[in-house]
Amino acid sequence: MTTLARIPVVWSSPGAVGGGLSTFYTVNTPPSPFLAAIRVFFDSLKAIFPEEVTFTFPGTGDTIEDSTGALNGTWTSTAPASVTGTATGAWAAGVGGRVIWRTAGLTRGRRVRGTTFLAPVAASQFDASGSLADGNATAWSAIAETLRAADGGSMRIWTRPQTSTSADGDSHAVILGVVPDAITWLRSRRT
Repeated sequence: MTTLARIPVVWSSPGAVGGGLSTFYTVNTPPSPFLAAIRVFFDSLKAIFPEEVTFTFPGTGDTIEDSTGALNGTWTSTAPASVTGTATGAWAAGVGGRVIWRTAGLTRGRRVRGTTFLAPVAASQFDASGSLADGNATAWSAIAETLRAADGGSMRIWTRPQTSTSADGDSHAVILGVVPDAITWLRSRRT
C-alpha cells in the first residue's frame, strides 16, 4: 500500500478531443519537484503543439492509496505557469504521437505500462507519407526520459483495482519513457 499524488494536467484547445487531460502519479507528496518537471516536459514539447493548445498545471490535488484507489488526502504546491503551444499552421484534431511509460511490474498476468498522448501536433511534425518526421520519435523520447528521471524517479503508473470493493490495485516505478515511431489518434479523452 503506497500513497500516490495524482497530478492532472488540463489541455485546453479545440483540438484536444474530449476536453483534454493527462494524469501523472508520483510517490512524493507534495509533488513540487515532479510537478515542475512535468511543466518542463510540456514546455520542451511546446513547439510541436499548435498555438491553440494550452496546458494548465494544478497547485493542489488528491492523494490516493494505490491498492484501493481511495482518496486519503490532498497535496498543495505552487502551481507552475501554463504552457502554450507555439506551432503555427495546419494541424489535425486528435492526431499525433504518444509516450509509452514502461515499468518492470506485472499485474494480473500483464506488463504494467502507461501512455501519455501527444495529440494534436502540428502538421509540420509529419513527413509526406503521414508518419512522424525523421528524428521526432527519438527527440520526444529523450524529453520523456528527462521527465522519468526527474525527482529521483518518483513517477509511477497506477493499476486500478478490478472492482470498487477490491484491494488489488498497485503502482509501479516508470523505468523507461519511449515514443514509438508511429502516429496515434484520439477519438476522446477520458476525464
